[in-house]
Amino acid sequence: MSWEAIGAIGQVVSALAFLLAIVQIGHARSDARRAFAQERVDRSIQLNMTSAANERLMAIRAKAIERLRVASGDPLPPFFRAATEQLGLSLEEAFTLASEQMARWTSIAHTISYLPELSQAERAQFERTARVGITEPIFRFWFEHLRSWLDPNAVRYIDGLLAQSSSTSA
Repeated sequence: MSWEAIGAIGQVVSALAFLLAIVQIGHARSDARRAFAQERVDRSIQLNMTSAANERLMAIRAKAIERLRVASGDPLPPFFRAATEQLGLSLEEAFTLASEQMARWTSIAHTISYLPELSQAERAQFERTARVGITEPIFRFWFEHLRSWLDPNAVRYIDGLLAQSSSTSA
């Protein structure tokens, strides 16, 4: 074998190694983005569940919001107004419920954003579990009053699941 042939083989191997490195860098970036997104979701869920479980914090928030709202003349946001007027909840109870439901939503919406990466079995399991959760009356009430504030892609997906649920139960 000549030195030219050995050099050509070396160039091909180098080019393949370079392509492999580019692919690995792409995977590393994707993994880093996914890990960062998961960390954000975990923090959001933890913050919302901590708020929901902290009666003192909820009492302080409700008192502060009510005083600021009255002072400014601003109406309550739709969910809080509906929860207090239609369900008879106190503002504190409405905040607790909203925080707990937001934690649930955050987990659902995050999973929806990664549906293409789930296996068929994982996706089917998620959809079965999500259908149970989203048809619960409390979630539906929360969802309908906050839908305009939520991720539109996830809202469309949930609307599709709800439509499937109502057509199969009819």
